[in-house]
Amino acid sequence: MTTGAGVPVPLGIPGESLAGVIPAVEALRNVRAMKAGRLPFTTPSFLGKKVVVLGHNETAFDAARTSVRSGCTVTLVIAGSETDIRVPAGLVRAAAEEGVKFKTFANPVAMIADDRACVRAVSLPSFGLPG
Repeated sequence: MTTGAGVPVPLGIPGESLAGVIPAVEALRNVRAMKAGRLPFTTPSFLGKKVVVLGHNETAFDAARTSVRSGCTVTLVIAGSETDIRVPAGLVRAAAEEGVKFKTFANPVAMIADDRACVRAVSLPSFGLPG
């Protein structure tokens, strides 16, 4: 689970301090600069098999695409519609072509823990268009 922000912004929801919930910038730093998960380097990768990225800016898209390239199944959660995405259309297309799934009109309300206090799921109720 990563939150897409250049500067991490607390979500203010239950469970955001669980193990496995990390800022997108930290996830990118671990994978790129510290070569996490790549032999012969010993830096552990904090990415699970399934990754949820919250956000609609370039940092969120970078985290989503990097996670896909690391072998993860990735869902990018956007609170609004596709028109609310703040990145060039080519970046959206590239992310989709690489396998990033998109969930729009969803806003996280809680991170759900497993029995080891690690994030297991995200509660994402969908909302529709006003009116």
